Amino acid sequence: TAPAGTTEFVMAVSESQLSVGPNGDVLSPHNTDSNVFSNGTQFFVQLIEVGTEGDPSENGSKIEVFWVSSSVEHLITRLFVDGISQVHQFPDISKARDGSTMVGNGSNTFLRVRRTRFSTTAKQIDFAVRGFTNP
Repeated sequence: TAPAGTTEFVMAVSESQLSVGPNGDVLSPHNTDSNVFSNGTQFFVQLIEVGTEGDPSENGSKIEVFWVSSSVEHLITRLFVDGISQVHQFPDISKARDGSTMVGNGSNTFLRVRRTRFSTTAKQIDFAVRGFTNP
């Protein structure tokens, strides 16, 4: 739940782009970008849900979440999954791993989720990022 006085944020994969890899809905790796964050809006991550369908090759998949600012990708987290669904909770983090604060500038700041397959078969890779913005 977003704290009082903030705005809930939810970003999820489009159902039409769920299958990633050759002969899937999209190629691997595949980026999904959020809308641009308005000037002065700070973003906080609370929860990331990820999952993939089973992979007989056991190669698995990777989901990376980035804060993008002026075309520079700042890694927030990297999750590896293989045939399971997981929920990862975060303590309302507002900085990427490199310390970059996630504050919008109204022109080129946004969230990016990159899904990558480690084998050549197409598999479903699902995600949802939940958090809030302030103000």
